Amino acid sequence: MKTPKNITGADVVSISAINAAIAKAFSADQLDPVVAYLKEMWIAVPPNPTKYVLDQEIRQLGVQLPEDPVLRQKAYAAAKTIV
Repeated sequence: MKTPKNITGADVVSISAINAAIAKAFSADQLDPVVAYLKEMWIAVPPNPTKYVLDQEIRQLGVQLPEDPVLRQKAYAAAKTIV
């Protein structure tokens, strides 16, 4: 496993807030904010996506975030749609 690049305490707090907001949206079956977040991140989302599809897209994004500080900043800005 690669060591994440320049992960700060603030990054951990931000990612935790995003994860909590996504989990809350999933548990409430409110997927629109999650779709909006993914679209803000320029991730293609099919019409009427299932939780499974959204979860897979989020997981793929999550793998990239520790390695790319620019993408992390974009994710934090996009998270305003869900947090």
